[in-house]
Parts: sequence; C-alpha cells; structure tokens
Amino acid sequence: MSWRPAPARALLVLSVLLFAGLVPVGLGAAAPPSPGSAPVSGASNPLTAHLTGPSVLALKGTGAFYMVAFNGTAVNTSGLVGNYTFTTQLLGPNTTGAFVQPPSGAFATNNQTFTVGSISSTGTYTLAVSLTSHGPSGNETANFTKTFQVVTPYLLTATVYNPGNRTVTGASVEVLLDGNFLGSAGLTSLAPLTHATFTYNYTTLGLSPGEHTFTLVIQSVPGLLVFSGGSHSVSVSFYVQAPAANYTLDWEAGIVLALLAIFISVMIVVPRRSRSRKNP
Repeated sequence: MSWRPAPARALLVLSVLLFAGLVPVGLGAAAPPSPGSAPVSGASNPLTAHLTGPSVLALKGTGAFYMVAFNGTAVNTSGLVGNYTFTTQLLGPNTTGAFVQPPSGAFATNNQTFTVGSISSTGTYTLAVSLTSHGPSGNETANFTKTFQVVTPYLLTATVYNPGNRTVTGASVEVLLDGNFLGSAGLTSLAPLTHATFTYNYTTLGLSPGEHTFTLVIQSVPGLLVFSGGSHSVSVSFYVQAPAANYTLDWEAGIVLALLAIFISVMIVVPRRSRSRKNP
C-alpha cells in the first residue's frame, strides 16, 4: 500500500491559513452597536442622542459633558410634544467622592449639560446616561455613554509680585509649551507691594519623549508686575523618558513561528522516513 500524505498536508495548509488569519474560526462575532445607535424595535421615530465631552480630565478636576436628545415619543411632526428625563451613573476604578451634577432630572428642552468632577484615582471612566422620552404615545428609554481618561496633570505655579505703588488690575499670565500657546488665566487685583500665586493645570494623555519647556509670560503694562527675580517671564525645562520597549508580542510571534517550523518539519521528514522503510 502506498503512503498517502493528503490528510496531513491538508492539516498543514489549514494551520498555515489559521496562522495568517485567512480562515475564520467562528470565534469573532460582529461587534455590537454602540449604546443608543440602534433604533428601538417597533419605533418609527426612535430615541437617540449625542453625548459629548472631554476625552481626558485632570485628577480631582472637573469637566463639562453635553447631551442633545433627538426624536422618541417626545417628538412628532409638530415638534416637541413631551419631554426628556435622565438618570446618570459614573463608572470606573474608584468613584468614591466623585460626582455628576445634576445626577438626574429633566431637560429644559432637548439638551442638558453635566458636570463631572472630584475623581481621585487615575484610569478609564465612563459617564452613563439613561435617557427617557415621554410623550402622548408613551415612554421610550435608551442608554448612552461617554468614556474618558483621568490623568495626573502638569501643575504649574508661580508667584507674581507688584513692586510698585499703584494697584494693578486686568493682568493675566500666558502659558506656552515648547513655544506654543496653551492658554491663559487672569490675575486678581494686586495692591502695591503685594503678591499673588498663579496656578495652571495642563492636562494631557502624555508628551512625546524628549525635552520640553513650559514658559509663563505676564501680560500687563510693562514693568508693573514681575515674577521672582524681577523678570516678566519664567521658563522651566524637563525631560520625558521614552517608554521601555515591550518585546512580549515579538516573543509570542517567535514562539508561534518556531512551533510552525517544527510542525512543517515533522510533516515533511516523517513521511519520507516512512516511505524509505517501505521501499528499501
């Protein structure tokens, strides 16, 4: 009887195709739609909404989120004939002491602003809003979410002095990063021979590796206000380290390739030995 390696070769081809991601294995179902994106079953005018807000918040800071509601039983061809109510929930690693304001209530028209704040731990958080449309034909409810990151901000502080003999009002301090304008903040009215502390939080998901420089510049009548040392601007430079290299995926790919090579060797070498034994 001659040797027939067809089943083994078929297995080899299947293994290679699976490794290359060309043959579906039935494990990947279609991704579910985002909350609120699919119409409510049987509704001709389904409730939907847009929930927007910042993608990053400072630790223990605050942020404003904005929701606009559309359609549902509260609306017909004549316009708004009912109203929208809501309840909120903050989800994340540590929501103790954090708040959403208002936590529940009713829209004045078709929109509502939420303030989220006092989150004391970094991580990924989600503002979840359960929205209900009330109208003559009944009620309809849908859920909407907005995910954001809470990070430790860069905290910039400096002392501003008024060395003169007149009160200074209307002054501000500009903040620049690597020469690019970030924002500004007004200063309180400074009486003669007094000082005030300027504070600015810069919230970001991260800076690129390398050296960076923050610069503060006083905007007022020249000479009236100064930083410590008598200057009108002050800079601080710092260095951001590059993240450590992660070879986990490379090692995993190397192991898979090694196992695949061994498998191929077995499929090729073993049949040849078997054939040589049967046909001396």
